[in-house]
Amino acid sequence: LATVPRHVAVIMDGNRRYGQRSVGDKLKGHAEGGRRLHDCVRWCLDTGVQHLSAFAFSTENWKRTPMEINYLMRLFTTKLEEIKEIA
Repeated sequence: LATVPRHVAVIMDGNRRYGQRSVGDKLKGHAEGGRRLHDCVRWCLDTGVQHLSAFAFSTENWKRTPMEINYLMRLFTTKLEEIKEIA
């Protein structure tokens, strides 16, 4: 990049649909989205982006099953811990 942005924002939308369509498992789609967020953090660090905002859970997500919500919350916690290690 000739000019590095100071702030990048991502909207993590479609991971559930991706998981269902690609491997028949919605939760695996969420896990893949978490891996891609990790890649995005690494890219921001490597290119000098100062701030990253990730929109990963909307009010609509509260309408999902308790099992899926719990899975997402555990995934958020795990991924944040991993990201803290590299940031």
